[in-house]
Amino acid sequence: MESVIMSEIWTTTLKKRMSSQDYVLLQSIRLQGIVLFVFSKSRHLKYVRYMDTAYLRLGASGWWGNKGAVGISFEIYDVTLCFVNSHLSPHDHAFKDRVKVSSSRGTTSSRGSRAAA
Repeated sequence: MESVIMSEIWTTTLKKRMSSQDYVLLQSIRLQGIVLFVFSKSRHLKYVRYMDTAYLRLGASGWWGNKGAVGISFEIYDVTLCFVNSHLSPHDHAFKDRVKVSSSRGTTSSRGSRAAA
């Protein structure tokens, strides 16, 4: 419950601060402590299309979100952008596991479909 409250405090604080500079929150996504916010100047909103979010849980055999990634993609001015925030297992000895897990699983998008990672 505490993490949900902290997430809401972050969101509210950022939205308030950014709106004073004419920014609007396009999308946000959270997987436990992995958070991603994407803001845009309000004048660009009419050019934003195809907004999507996705996440990939990697902790505890894919059931826990303490390791993983979140992403937000969209098109603006006919250019596709994708922002990713991740928290993966550290150190060189985990490199093969990071590559194996991320290439063998799909991500779950906001549309509910599975997409290749």
